Amino acid sequence: MRTFIDQLMGVGVAWAIVLAHIAALAWSKILRRGMTPVLVVNLVLSAVVLAYNADHLGIMLEYVDTAPLALTVYALVTFVLSACALCGLRIPAWINWSTFAVNFGVSVLFLAFLATFSITRLF
Repeated sequence: MRTFIDQLMGVGVAWAIVLAHIAALAWSKILRRGMTPVLVVNLVLSAVVLAYNADHLGIMLEYVDTAPLALTVYALVTFVLSACALCGLRIPAWINWSTFAVNFGVSVLFLAFLATFSITRLF
């Protein structure tokens, strides 16, 4: 059964994710407006990953599928750290910048993959 996120994902959404990262980086570094845009992008992206994987969590645990499980744990940690930082808890900036850099890198790789290969038989 295809979920809403399965139907939504495509090259357009990958471009939107990468452009959101670029905009947050520009807002934070070039305009020097603080870290809030970076935290919001981290929070939203990790929430989407958690929403998608919540439906598949039982399967991941039953078959000990470690790669998606590691991604889910990483998204949970990123979500908690970003939410805590947005609520005012003092989280070291390098941690949030590191999670942003990893998210940005994975998003660029995801875009390159979707733009390069035509996926027609997975769903």
